Amino acid sequence: MARPEPPVDTVRVAFDGFVYGHATTNVFWFKVATDGTRTSNDLVALLDALAATFHTNFDPLVGTNFTWGTLNAVWQTGVGTALAASKSYTHAGAVASPIDDAASCYVISWKIAARYRGGKPRTYLAGPTTAQVSNGSDLIAGQVTALAAAAEAVRNAMASFTAVHITSCVMGTVSFFTAGGSETHPPTYRTPPVFQPYISSSARQKLGTQRRRILS
Repeated sequence: MARPEPPVDTVRVAFDGFVYGHATTNVFWFKVATDGTRTSNDLVALLDALAATFHTNFDPLVGTNFTWGTLNAVWQTGVGTALAASKSYTHAGAVASPIDDAASCYVISWKIAARYRGGKPRTYLAGPTTAQVSNGSDLIAGQVTALAAAAEAVRNAMASFTAVHITSCVMGTVSFFTAGGSETHPPTYRTPPVFQPYISSSARQKLGTQRRRILS
């Protein structure tokens, strides 16, 4: 069975960048409301808003080895219909002395109202720096606080985003599966999938790894 389409008026954004020249990607989801008209210009405006708030809030906290990027978006405009847009930006982390490891990263956890076993929505943020880490793996308290504040600032900025035909925007994730997860009870698709808004976020104290997200 093919995966069902995302819910109507959800937008999937692949956020592409490089860390020490290795490609890295994080995916963000949004649910938008419209006045009935959907255009590529509105989709590009959403990308511009996401890029601007990411640059303002996260770039000052990450190393100069992280550069981005291209944002690729698909807006599910109806059943069987979608708009796509792509836009490139030239941004980079602002902090010197990044950790000399392309796999290390900060981990942002996004909270939703639903409770379930399995993987939770997270952002694996490239570019941790040596001054922000102690004992080889623990972030200093000030960096945890700063990352958590940045994540909330991004979430709130996107919640206030509007465009010519977009009247509201919510950051979140899409749940495509329900139940299961083992050989005897494999996961089954939700029909239709369900959008879950983020209600808060936090930063993990331990360094993470994005080894499965290094693409080249």
